[in-house]
Amino acid sequence: MLNYYSDAAEEKKIKQLAESRLRGISKLFDDKHVVIAEGERKEIFLVSAALFKAYKQMKSKHPFSLGLFFGELNGSELKFGLPAIEEYAKLSSYHKVIVHKNAEQKFLFGRNLHSEVIVSYDKALKLGDTAVICNQNNEALGLGIVTGDFKSEKRTQVIKNMMDLGWYLRHKE
Repeated sequence: MLNYYSDAAEEKKIKQLAESRLRGISKLFDDKHVVIAEGERKEIFLVSAALFKAYKQMKSKHPFSLGLFFGELNGSELKFGLPAIEEYAKLSSYHKVIVHKNAEQKFLFGRNLHSEVIVSYDKALKLGDTAVICNQNNEALGLGIVTGDFKSEKRTQVIKNMMDLGWYLRHKE
C-alpha cells in the first residue's frame, strides 16, 4: 500500500532537481500541490487545489492515482513521467527537438534519432542534455539524451531514446 503525503522540503528538492534537467518545467508546479506516494518507489503527483481539498476529505488516503503524474524519485534521480513531459511540451520551447514525421514511428518504437530527421531544435542544447522529442504538431513523443552534433552533415546519432510513448504498448502484457 502506498503512503501519500506532502512535504515542503521534499517539494523544493523535486523542483530544483527537475529544473536542473528541464529548464522551465517548474511552471507545472504553479497553483498545484505536490503529493508524494511512497511504497516500492516514490511517485510524485501535481494536484489542483480542488482535487487536493477532496483528497484531504477522503476517509481512506490511498487512491490509485492523484492528479498529474509528474514522475518517480529514486534518491537523487528523477525519472519524469510522460504526462508531465506532454504538459511541459505545451508550455515551453526549451530543450525541445522537433522530428520529421517519418521519424515519429521509429522513435516511438524505441529507436534513436539521427541528424537528418531533425526539423528544429533548441540551439542551447548540448551533449548530455535531456531533450523533449516532439512531432511537427508539437506533441511530445518522449525524452532523449543529446549524443551528437545536430549540425552534422553525416548520418550521425544525435539523440539517444530514453523514454517514449510507445514504451507503454511494447511493455503491455
